[in-house]
Amino acid sequence: MSKVPAAVFVALMILAATASSPSPRAETPVPDGWTLEGVVLFGRHSLRSPAEPVPCRGADDRACFDNLAARPWPNFGVAAGNLLPEAYPRVRALGAYLRGRYAQHALLPPDGCPATKTAAVMHADDERTTMTAGALADGLVPGCALDLHPDAATYSAGPACAVDPKAVPAAALAFVGGSWAARTDGDLARPLAVLNEVLGHFQAGGCARYGLAPGCSLATAEPPKAPAMASAPAEQILFEYAAGYPEAEVGWGRLAAAAGLPLGSAVTEVNKVHALAFAAVNMPPAIGTRPGSKSLHLVLGSLAELATRPEAARARVVAYVSHDRLILHLAGMLGLDWQLESYNPHQIPPGGVVAFELWRTADGTAMVRTVYIAQTIEQLREARPLGADDPPASSVMAIPGCTMAGGACPWTEFETIARSKIDPACTGR
Repeated sequence: MSKVPAAVFVALMILAATASSPSPRAETPVPDGWTLEGVVLFGRHSLRSPAEPVPCRGADDRACFDNLAARPWPNFGVAAGNLLPEAYPRVRALGAYLRGRYAQHALLPPDGCPATKTAAVMHADDERTTMTAGALADGLVPGCALDLHPDAATYSAGPACAVDPKAVPAAALAFVGGSWAARTDGDLARPLAVLNEVLGHFQAGGCARYGLAPGCSLATAEPPKAPAMASAPAEQILFEYAAGYPEAEVGWGRLAAAAGLPLGSAVTEVNKVHALAFAAVNMPPAIGTRPGSKSLHLVLGSLAELATRPEAARARVVAYVSHDRLILHLAGMLGLDWQLESYNPHQIPPGGVVAFELWRTADGTAMVRTVYIAQTIEQLREARPLGADDPPASSVMAIPGCTMAGGACPWTEFETIARSKIDPACTGR
C-alpha cells in the first residue's frame, strides 16, 4: 500500500464521505388496488461481541476476545459471539417500525395483541439470533404471546451441504473482478491503509492464522490475505460505533484521525473492506447454493402458504432471524443487488431484514416484492425511534429473470426461479 499524494488524498476523502453513503430514497409504492396478504422476514442478528475467544490470563473470559491485532478490544460484557446489551432496544425499535408498516395493511393490529399467538412466528438458531428474535417480537407485538422456535439446525442441512472450500477461491476471485491485487491497490487501498494504522501489528496467533510470520500487519500481507485479515476487525468497529460506544473506544480511538473523516464516515469507509471480502466468499452461487438452499426453501415454503393457501398459513408475519452469510447465500442464489444508506454494496447491516412481501393485485394475481430494510449506522448509534419522519433505510430489489411489475415478481415466476436455484438434497426435508 503506497503513500497517497496530498491532493489525491483530499479528493478521495471527499468521495469516501459522499459516494459510499447514497442519499435515502423513498420506496416506490405498489400500484393502486394491490393488497398486502403477508410477509416473510429473513434477517440478521444485531450487534454482537467478537465471535471467537482467545485464551485468558485471568478468570474473566468476557474480556478475552480474538482481536487479531495486538491491542485488546474493550470489555463487551458478554461471552464471545453473543448479542451486545445495547442491541436489544435497537432491534425493538425496528420491530416497532415494522409493526406500524404492516399494521397499515392489517397484517398486525395497530395496538394490543393479535387475535392468536400465531399471528407472528419467529425462528432462530443460537443465542444472538434468539435474543434478536425476542427483541424484534417486543417491537412487533409487545407484551404478546407468539411462537418462537430456537433450533440449532434451523438453517443447516448437515455437513454435506456446507460450503465447499474448493469452490471458494475461483468464485471469490470472479466476484471481485478477477484480481484481488487490483482491488487492494485500487478502491480498497485507502480503507486498508486506514485500518493498518488503526490495527497496527497483529499478534502472533493472528499472523499464524494467515500463514504469516509474527509481527505481520495489513501493510505486509499480500492480497487476498489483507482484506481477509481486515474484514472482522472492521465490522467489529462498526458494532462498537453502532452500539453507542464513546469515540475513545471505537477503533481504540484511532479511527477518525487515521481516516481524516468524521467517525461515522470513517466507519463506513473501512467497512468497504469487510463488505467486499465477506460477500466475495459467501455470495457467489458456486459457494452459497448448498448452504443457502435450506434458507431459501424455508422462505419459499412460508410464501407458498400465503400465496396458495392463505387460510392454512400459520401466520401472516413470519420472521427468520439468521446470519449475514446466510443472507448473502440466499441473495446470491436469487441475484439480488442492494446498497443501503451509510453502508457499502452488498453489506449486511446488523439487525436488518429482507422482507419478502406477498401482494395480491386487483385481478387476484399473487406478487412477491423483495425489500431490504435496516437502520442506518447513525440511527443505530443514536438509538433513534423510527417512524414516517425518520424511517430506516430501504431498497426494493428486483429478481433477475422475472417479469417485474410494480417492483414485484409474479408468485408463479418467483416460485419457479427460486426452486430452480435450490439444491433439493440440501433443504433438510
